[in-house]
Amino acid sequence: MIALTFFAVVTLAIGLYVRFGGFKSLYLAPGIPVLMPRALQNVPIPLGITLFALLITGSDLFPDVETRRSLFDWVVIPLFLATLFLAAWPPRWLKPRWLVYLEDTYGSVMWRL
Repeated sequence: MIALTFFAVVTLAIGLYVRFGGFKSLYLAPGIPVLMPRALQNVPIPLGITLFALLITGSDLFPDVETRRSLFDWVVIPLFLATLFLAAWPPRWLKPRWLVYLEDTYGSVMWRL
């Protein structure tokens, strides 16, 4: 449980650092988004939230097994699927303005670095 908590906190911290301007070069990394560092811009924050939900589901906060199972089915699994979706197909509104400007100006040419 301690390792999962540590990993969730570190994942959220990395996601917030990248989202608020750290490692801008990750946004321009070449390659397939899921396999290359470009996915790092969208994955850590929802993954950290998913890990916290998994931590809460597995803890003793809810003594009833049915409650834990329903929380896992209705919270953790959709959050994990949303994380995979954001890694594979990042929405335009989630990208920073400067990246949207570069995509509008140069198109898909910038991804063939």
